[in-house]
Amino acid sequence: MTRTSIAISTLVLCAAAVIGRVDLAAQNNVAAALNAYRPPTPVVDVNEAAKQPVAYWTKIHFEAKEPPREEQPKEELGRAVYKESEDFLVPEGQILVLEYANAVACYGPDGEHMSIGIKTGYGEGKNPANLKIVLTEQGIFDEPEEGLYMHAGSSQQMKIYIRGGEAFRVTAWRSGAATDADAEFWLTGYLAPMR
Repeated sequence: MTRTSIAISTLVLCAAAVIGRVDLAAQNNVAAALNAYRPPTPVVDVNEAAKQPVAYWTKIHFEAKEPPREEQPKEELGRAVYKESEDFLVPEGQILVLEYANAVACYGPDGEHMSIGIKTGYGEGKNPANLKIVLTEQGIFDEPEEGLYMHAGSSQQMKIYIRGGEAFRVTAWRSGAATDADAEFWLTGYLAPMR
């Protein structure tokens, strides 16, 4: 073996040994870039700075039909009932982006159905958009002092843009039944300046 080969081999072995030692030393070093126990570094996203987080909550309640079901005329039994929440107004000069909806509903278990949604884009002769929130039935539960109720829910991501000066409201349809029914809604998103 020549002196050059021995020198190069020695340098490679020394470099490998040093690199191995650096890796072992870095595992317990607070300044190590990949240390799993290091606290997260806060980052400011300048594109997000103008966004103001918002959340909306509302509840729609349907009263039980009176008189009791067995005394109601047949033509009234299956008649659907519609209700809507108050308006939520978007401030002038802002745009609202709704990103997430969560809804829960309780209604009669014997063949009743409920349909819920968000109504927006109305006013000044505009046709409103009725955007559906898809409910998934969770099962029938015997509620204390209430009786049997179907529970349904939704957890839905979305991107709905509503201009400043316009409003939105939450809507609910229920098929005819003799029991009370409820739907609760949580909507989250952000307000941002209109450009």
